[in-house]
Amino acid sequence: MAALQKFNSFAQDLLLARFNFSTHAFRLGLTSTPPSATNTLWTGAGEVTGTGYTAGGGVLAVTLVPPTGGVSKVTIADYTFTATGTWTAFRYGVIYSNETASKYLVGWFDHGASITLSAGETFKADFDAANGVFTLA
Repeated sequence: MAALQKFNSFAQDLLLARFNFSTHAFRLGLTSTPPSATNTLWTGAGEVTGTGYTAGGGVLAVTLVPPTGGVSKVTIADYTFTATGTWTAFRYGVIYSNETASKYLVGWFDHGASITLSAGETFKADFDAANGVFTLA
């Protein structure tokens, strides 16, 4: 999977305690609308529609890995979407906190080209378990 692009607001939102990677619910929304680094909240603009896709995207299994040598990392388990009908096209995956009504943004992935799924097809968000989605030092 492509590298995570962090939203500009992520660092400040982290310092303002808008995220808790140990307890908050995070989602991966799929969209055709190109994210802008200046976006601050998930709005669902251009989000996939189709049978088998839940509005807001998939619920992610996020783990805050204990620090090693002063470096902490966040890992996310791979997530597979399965279409049970035809989906509208998407290109971007957006990670956000679903803990509050504000839905603060973490980052996004650009898959490089539009993807359309038909019934029975899958899309796997393959996260880097070894290096994590991001680290803090």
